[in-house]
Formats: sequence, C-alpha cells, structure tokens
Amino acid sequence: ETYIAQGKFQGGMIFLMPFLMLLMFSVSDPESVAPLFNTIVGGVVLFAALGLDMIGGFLMWKVIQIKV
Repeated sequence: ETYIAQGKFQGGMIFLMPFLMLLMFSVSDPESVAPLFNTIVGGVVLFAALGLDMIGGFLMWKVIQIKV
C-alpha cells in the first residue's frame, strides 16, 4: 500500500510540474511566456506539450494500476 501511495504521489507531481512551472513563470515574468499564448508557434508548442503530458500521465496511471 505504501508503494502504491508513493507512486500515485510521484506520478501526480510529475504530471503537474509543467503546469506549476508555467504558472510560476507567468506570475514572475509574464513577458517571458507571452509568446506561448500570442503566437501560432507558441500555441502549437503548448498543444504538443499538453498532449505529451497527458500521454505521460496516462502511462504513469497504467503503471500504478499494475497489481504485484
């Protein structure tokens, strides 16, 4: 049970880290992240990053679900 809880916590933190970093950069220096929201290339990069993060989160969830 401890390993499952630890895996869920680690998976959740790894999944949330890009969003938390984007929030931190947006608050500390909004001009540094403005191109991500104001350009087409930035939108593509954000969409790709979101997709990869979702795939990674799904894979971590599948690994945690394995019964040992």
